[in-house]
Amino acid sequence: MDENDIISKIGNQPYGDFNNNTPSQNDKNPLKETGDRIFLAKLMCLGISILGVVMLFVSLFTNQIVQVYISIAYSVTMALTFVSILTTKKLTIFYPVCFVFFFALEIGFMITGGSDGFGILWITIIPIFGIFMLTTPILMILSISMCTVLIIGFWTPIRDYMYQFNQDFMVRFPILFFMDNLFAIVANYRMSLTESRRNSALRELTNLKDNLEQEINSKTYEVRIQQEKNRKFTFEITQALVSAVDAKDPNTSGHSKRVAEYSVMIGKKMGLDKDDLDTLYLTGLVHDLGKIGIPNEIIKREGLYTDEDLLILQKHTIIGANILSNITSIPEIAAGVRWHHERYDGNGYPDQLSGTIIPLFARIIAVADAYDSMTSTRSYRQTLPKETVRAEIENGKGKQFDPVIADFMLKIIDEDKDYLLHE
Repeated sequence: MDENDIISKIGNQPYGDFNNNTPSQNDKNPLKETGDRIFLAKLMCLGISILGVVMLFVSLFTNQIVQVYISIAYSVTMALTFVSILTTKKLTIFYPVCFVFFFALEIGFMITGGSDGFGILWITIIPIFGIFMLTTPILMILSISMCTVLIIGFWTPIRDYMYQFNQDFMVRFPILFFMDNLFAIVANYRMSLTESRRNSALRELTNLKDNLEQEINSKTYEVRIQQEKNRKFTFEITQALVSAVDAKDPNTSGHSKRVAEYSVMIGKKMGLDKDDLDTLYLTGLVHDLGKIGIPNEIIKREGLYTDEDLLILQKHTIIGANILSNITSIPEIAAGVRWHHERYDGNGYPDQLSGTIIPLFARIIAVADAYDSMTSTRSYRQTLPKETVRAEIENGKGKQFDPVIADFMLKIIDEDKDYLLHE
């Protein structure tokens, strides 16, 4: 084979003519998808996906809702691109996705004023990688332009004008203006709906509160009416019992009522409240109830009582207390009836109590009972003069009577200028 034949065969090979330095068919493709470039693209997609997940958690922690959506968009888009490169072994989707997606987000960041660290990081990744990875002049120019716009938009005084929503915003960015207002309408609707629900719930609570107050007031009124009926019934029963005592001993008719009234007068001087005064009045009315159990011949006997009569008569305090012991809701009544004849010095009956051990109502009734006995007509004497009555009360202080209560009775006597407080 001669030299011409060898040259002719070499010239027909697919590698081209060495003398003319003609490139082969594969060398004519400037975007040759080499293994290194595909590896870098996959690494970039995977890295951005992981970074998006990190940004997602950071945004959730800092409650940045917009950044949450951006992070999800970055992670999902780059993950899908990674899968595409992995399956096709080509960068067909990688370049348009990166530039369209990231360029749109860069413009969005610049318009809305997003200048946080993660935002700058995201929109810087693609231009920088593009400069080092791409060989096509157009794509490199786009990458350099994006970096330039990024620098101008974020690190020069122009940013003060790019981030403002002034009056020209509607003219310059009509679509963004429409979307902004659309989102505002949706947000306002949601807020108004929430406010409406809150007001509705508040009205329901207010109505429930009003109804509850009305129900409570109604029930309270019913309870008060029933209490008043019970109180009236109690006084009527007490009056009936007093009438029975008066019928048994005509000589002391009206005595129980007067003792109850004098006791209340003393209680008012002492500053007792209304409930205590009512209980004191009832106790005064029934203080001699036990006389129902005393034989008539002793009750109605004319003249002075014998010692035996007095011993029998003294039992009326125990009899009355036993009758009233069933009134467990007001134990003060039975106590006042049993011990209203005790003496402050301990020489009374039936239990020889002394001092303040004697219940308060019993000590009050003791003074009122003694006063009415002295100011009432008896079969063996007439009503005592006012001066005599006062002197007896004065002399009985600390002996028969509680000195404090006796002093209150003396004030009542002194205020009764015309001596009207008697039978």
